[in-house]
Amino acid sequence: MSMRLAMLSAVVLMMSLGAAAQTVSVDAANASPDHTTTFSSLMEAIHSFQADGTGGAGVNHGNAEPDIIRIASTAVIDEAIEMDAVTGPSVALDEPLTIEGDGITALVALRSTGADGLWYQQDVDLTLRDIIFIPSRTDTPIDDLIELRATANAADVTITMERVVVTANDGSDGPVTTDGRLTATEAEAALATATGVGDDAVYLVSDSGGGSMTLTATDLIISAFHTSFSAGDRSTEGNHDGMVVFMDGTTSDIVNATVQLGEGCVISCTPRFGIQSSPGAHIDIAGSASDPVVFNHIHSDGIWVTSDSDSPTQASVCTVDRAIFAHIDASALKEQETFGRGFIGSLTNTIIAHCGFPGIELYASGALPPGGLADSTLTVANTTVHGCGTAWDGSDTDYDDRGGCISAPVYQSINASNRSVDMDDVIISGGAGQTGLHSGGPCTMAIDFSAIVTLGSNAVGAATSGGGTITVGGSVIGDAIVYLDTDDPFSPDFFDVVVYSGQSSPYRTAGTGGAPLSGGGDLVELTYSAVSSWSVYR
Repeated sequence: MSMRLAMLSAVVLMMSLGAAAQTVSVDAANASPDHTTTFSSLMEAIHSFQADGTGGAGVNHGNAEPDIIRIASTAVIDEAIEMDAVTGPSVALDEPLTIEGDGITALVALRSTGADGLWYQQDVDLTLRDIIFIPSRTDTPIDDLIELRATANAADVTITMERVVVTANDGSDGPVTTDGRLTATEAEAALATATGVGDDAVYLVSDSGGGSMTLTATDLIISAFHTSFSAGDRSTEGNHDGMVVFMDGTTSDIVNATVQLGEGCVISCTPRFGIQSSPGAHIDIAGSASDPVVFNHIHSDGIWVTSDSDSPTQASVCTVDRAIFAHIDASALKEQETFGRGFIGSLTNTIIAHCGFPGIELYASGALPPGGLADSTLTVANTTVHGCGTAWDGSDTDYDDRGGCISAPVYQSINASNRSVDMDDVIISGGAGQTGLHSGGPCTMAIDFSAIVTLGSNAVGAATSGGGTITVGGSVIGDAIVYLDTDDPFSPDFFDVVVYSGQSSPYRTAGTGGAPLSGGGDLVELTYSAVSSWSVYR
């Protein structure tokens, strides 16, 4: 064979080996796709990358380059998306997959895969980017819109969501919202004619016997997804949550999952919880000063940490930094009172405002199971807790007098149990008839370098004890406080503390080390100007 012929043969071989595409496009309006690089069906494009499943290996399987599906904007994708490597398998992937809008925000209307919309159960990572997910008006999912499950294998799977919206169908195959910045009135009006999600918006499932799962998200919007939000009543809204992190199989399983919500994430207008978390799960909220994570208009608790497990061996963990909880009907952060397992948490650089119940609630009650974790600790720093109401005892009509913006009661004494709350650089404020702190049972609270506002229109009442201990020290002040904006959690001025030039204010120096005390907001210096009453007559 001549050298030229040999080279030509090599080129032909390389071309044949590289013929399969690793980046493909999907356009539902494409009437003549080539079924290799272009598709009119998202599910067919996914099948093209599979290692095994319906039809065997896909035409694009085995490329060295990343597997990417780009969705064009010319038509709505309206189909069921099922990527399940366990049952069937309908689709088994062995390389990470990215599904994204092609330079735009794609719109995907999810039909039912049996009960849910998008169903993902694989041993490889998945990235979803620049997509709006809504329920289809054709065969609407009766359960969760997006369900993400770990397999029984030991794989550690990461689901990445960037600039993803999960909301209801506005009735014309459009989203009810794209940014989650709806008022409750706006959400109720929009949902009145919408096709909503059947149950939860996003549902994560893992178990102690299988692999772990991590969901990491930036600019994830979960908002106005279920029509029962318009009911506005915790007794009738059902179990419809923004995000659920739960166990698979029996109640003795422990969740092996982590949720990381970063800059720009919003969970709003939910019928029940913003996030429901189960034993062993880690919830990590980490926004930024310019782009915090926002929970807004939640009909029950912002983050609800349950311990519903027969034999828990791991504490639930919840860390929150640079977040805002506003207009929450119940509490911003609540540890379920029924079981009293284990909880470790922190709140830093956070604002909690306008809650129906205490902004923070920790509980322990009932008998601990063998090996159960009794300890719960919470640290709170550089945080404002404002305008919280009366604690709820489990019914819609019977309220008790625990009260308090931060409440850690214990219904029944538990041997060796300990609920401790450590607070520094915290502002606790509210309104008439609201208690600042309440400590029950063996709970201990320590607060330093902070303000429990006892004067002015934002004052709260004195701390109360139901058998617990509250220690107040350091440079805690009780002076009146003025906030720049107390309504819009998306405003950069939300709960910024106002001081006036030329006037003394302890808020300039009451923080740790003599630093300004501003809670989760900023300390804003304004020039005070007033017209004397006599000046108008000069």
